[in-house]
Amino acid sequence: MILEVTKLEVRPSHESSFERALVDALRVISSAEGYVGHSVQRSVDQPNCYLLCVRWREKKHSTIRFRETGRLKRVREILHRYYEVFPETQYYDHIELAH
Repeated sequence: MILEVTKLEVRPSHESSFERALVDALRVISSAEGYVGHSVQRSVDQPNCYLLCVRWREKKHSTIRFRETGRLKRVREILHRYYEVFPETQYYDHIELAH
């Protein structure tokens, strides 16, 4: 399983409308092939900063298939007007560590 972590910095004072729009964007994301689940965290220290964490079966479900189906375009249409800084995304793979 792959964890996609995206840092979202929203224009200050737009947090409430962003959160409403994010609900719509998450409907699009959660309908995608390979989607496993998601979580959203809001910074305690910087309330206009969020982390969107989406779990995918494989990275290609986010990077290739999500684009091919037009879902990425739709998510951008819903959310991009709120960003103060263009989102930064990184992908993580689970590792097992010995105890």
